[in-house]
Order: sequence, then C-alpha cells, then structure tokens
Amino acid sequence: MVCSEYNMSRVIRAESILFADMSVIVEEEKEGSGIGLGNGNGKWNYNLGDGGNYKGGNYYNYNNNYNNYEKSNKLKKYYLDLLKSNPCDSLVLRNYAKYLHEAENNTEKAEEYYGRAILASPGDGELLSLYGNLIWETQRDQHRAHFYFHRALHSSPNDSSVLGSYAHFLWEIEDEDEDKDVDEEK
Repeated sequence: MVCSEYNMSRVIRAESILFADMSVIVEEEKEGSGIGLGNGNGKWNYNLGDGGNYKGGNYYNYNNNYNNYEKSNKLKKYYLDLLKSNPCDSLVLRNYAKYLHEAENNTEKAEEYYGRAILASPGDGELLSLYGNLIWETQRDQHRAHFYFHRALHSSPNDSSVLGSYAHFLWEIEDEDEDKDVDEEK
C-alpha cells in the first residue's frame, strides 16, 4: 500500500468534513475510560470516565451534584496549589479568576485575581477583555469596562476572542441604551 493510500484509508468522510480514524477512541469508550465520540446512531455520547454520560446537552448522573461539588473542590485545590508555587504567573492567576467568576460566582475574588494577573501581564489582550467583561457584568460601569476592552483591542487587535467579547459588550450597551429610550418614552 502506498503511503497516501494508507493515509486516506485512515480518514473517514462524514458529509463534507474529514475526520481522522477514531478507532482508538472508540476502543477506549468500549472499555469505559476516556472520551468517546459517538455510538453510531448520529447522536453524540461522551463517556466522561466518572460514571456519568453526556448525551446531547444533558448530563445524566444520579450523583451529579455531589460529583460536581467534589470536582469543584479538587479544581479549587489544584489552582491554590499552583498559585502557591507560582504566585505571579499571569496564566494561573487568569485561569483561577475565570474559575472563581464562572464556576463559583465569586466576583469579588475574581476581580482581585484578574487585577493581580493584569499586574503580572499588562499586555495580555484576552485577560484585559475578561476583566472588562467582569466589570461590565458585575458593576455595569460602561466607561471602565470600555477602557479595559479598548486596552485589550490595542494589545491584541487580531485575537478573535477579544474581538468577540468586545462585540458582545457593544451589543449589550446598545440594547441597554434602547431599553432606556423605551422607558423614557413611557
């Protein structure tokens, strides 16, 4: 078999998208470990390796709350251990701040850790946009949030996540302004 024929035999075509042969992942799924990509019926089925399965948007697990709490505690301990060993690492600070904001909904601590991360890496556009988003979400301070988004765009003008965050921010400002105009007309 010629090399190119071998490579093509290891590729599966699904509609117009090419996927690599997933036989290794499928074998892991059969054994109950790792992450699988499907069960052959066109519906996604992820085996998360923790007794629960993710099927099309719903996480089925009878001990879901306990498992999430346990995972959250493990993740928090992991971040705190990383922070002990690398207290000025901007990536660790940013990720922990994002965890506090999104998983624990602790926006005060998230703001503190985002601030520390910005001090460690003031030119990180994605970090600046995350902080701007937090300021907008929690305080609705349009001018302050805009300041951080502007700095983010200046630092990373071609970063799609920064551009997307800024576009979302502008959209929300416009919606909020329209709501104010409607309230004033009444």
